[in-house]
Order: sequence, then structure tokens, then C-alpha cells
Amino acid sequence: MAGMPKKQIPRSHIFALLALAALCAGFPIPSHAFSSTNLQLLYGSNFHDNYYGNNTSNGKMTTLTLEHFSTWDYGDNYFFVDLLSGDFLNFAGLPSGSRSRIYSEWAPRLSLSAISGHDLAVGIFKDFFIAGQLNRDGEGFHAEMIGLGTDLAVPGFNLLSTHLYLRKDNFNRPT
Repeated sequence: MAGMPKKQIPRSHIFALLALAALCAGFPIPSHAFSSTNLQLLYGSNFHDNYYGNNTSNGKMTTLTLEHFSTWDYGDNYFFVDLLSGDFLNFAGLPSGSRSRIYSEWAPRLSLSAISGHDLAVGIFKDFFIAGQLNRDGEGFHAEMIGLGTDLAVPGFNLLSTHLYLRKDNFNRPT
């Protein structure tokens, strides 16, 4: 629209995203391993989120997401990084002065079968994992999780997993 200032993602966010993409693409992966990396550009409206602070003045937001999943000899890794662009408001509904945000999650898992050297599959449970997760944003939010996970053998699914975590964060009540 004419006369409207252009929204720009800070160079530091773009650099971080490109560095992560280069890291994902730069490691050789054994032929038995699986890896998938994708980049998504998303746009939406009606973002009126006063609880988590992703509230925009006009309800519109653009998100650039880098997402990666890979397996290795001792487990797997999943992460994503979101670069958010919008005219953000603070929790009081006033302009925050922020036009971009970053949010990321990393969830590595260690296979108990792989580290023990024994096949622990039983019934529908294909494997058991020590699972962790780190969540971060550029506004000071953080969450750390540790727990157990399992992959389930369910017809019609290549991969179906479930996890039970102990979570510590600086935003919600203890969970």
C-alpha cells in the first residue's frame, strides 16, 4: 500500500536462519539415516493474541519458518525457527515498537535401544527414548523439558510418537 512503511526482518535474524540452513545442509548423512529440511513462508490474519504477546495492530502477520528433522545412529533431532513479522502490540494493546520476532524449538531424542545395544521393542512400542526440548524466543521466554518418549507401530503411520515431559519455563505456572 502506498505511504505505508515496509516491514523488514532484521539482518541478524536472516543471518541466523541462513546459518542454520547451511548447518543442516553441510553435514554428511549415512545412507540409512533420514533427513528433511524445509523453508515455509506463511501469512495470516486475525492475530489477536493478548495471552502470549503475538498480537498485531491490524491482526496480520508473516512468518518465515525453517524446519528440520533428521535421524542418526543414536536417535533423532527436530527443530524449527520462526521469524515473525508484523506490527506487534504489547500486552496492554499499545504499539510495542517491534516489527519482528524470533521463536525456536529444538527437540533431540536418544534411543534407549541404540545406546543399550538391545532391541527394546515390545507390542506396539517400537522404541523408547530419552527426550528433551528447548524453546526460546527473542523476548526473553524460555522453556526446558526432559522426559521419555516412544515411537508407536500404528497401521497407516510411518512415524507416530508420544512423549511425557517435565517442563520448566519462565511464563506459566509450573507444569
